[in-house]
Amino acid sequence: MQILSSKKFAEVITWIFDILAIKIVFYMMLSKEIKGWIIAVFIAGIVVSVYFALNRADYKTVKTDNQAFEEPPVPESFPEFNAKERKFLEKIDKDPRNPELQANLGDIYFENNRFEQAVERYRKVLELNPSDVDTYNDLGLALHYTGRSGNALDTLKKGVKVDPSYQRIWLSLGFVLASAGRNEEARKALNTAVDLAPGTDIGKEAKKLLLLLK
Repeated sequence: MQILSSKKFAEVITWIFDILAIKIVFYMMLSKEIKGWIIAVFIAGIVVSVYFALNRADYKTVKTDNQAFEEPPVPESFPEFNAKERKFLEKIDKDPRNPELQANLGDIYFENNRFEQAVERYRKVLELNPSDVDTYNDLGLALHYTGRSGNALDTLKKGVKVDPSYQRIWLSLGFVLASAGRNEEARKALNTAVDLAPGTDIGKEAKKLLLLLK
């Protein structure tokens, strides 16, 4: 695990306490009969949330064959981001039906935490190339980070149907399910990711998540 800066650590702690405060208020409102089973889901959700808060803010990674996770990307300076955005917008203006250009611009938005704009571009990619499983993965994660986890799960499940052998999307599906407290479904998705290729970094990360869900 990487050591966080003091500023980043403070942000994580503040975020955790905000979540705890909300969940405690909600818990106090529940009847005694349904509090018991809530506790297990609550603890698992906190563990998974803390793990990802400390290890990564950006689950989507640069697409390499030997790397499943990266440290959270540091958003580029505005001039640098603006130059890249303008460059791809100019290219897209000349070739608007090029899915690769749309995906590249979506990645730029994603890596700079502009998830709404990333969603828009990834959707255009799928309009042009409905069989692009990697973009289903990217769109699902972007939707998750904009608070639309239901839509994210629908998108990831569509991607699984497009290419059930694509290991990364099973890991993404497991992650989003675990974040939503749907641990049994998350285990199934993560076990599939492991079974596809246990020795890859993606397979190893799926194993780590599985341990957190036990």
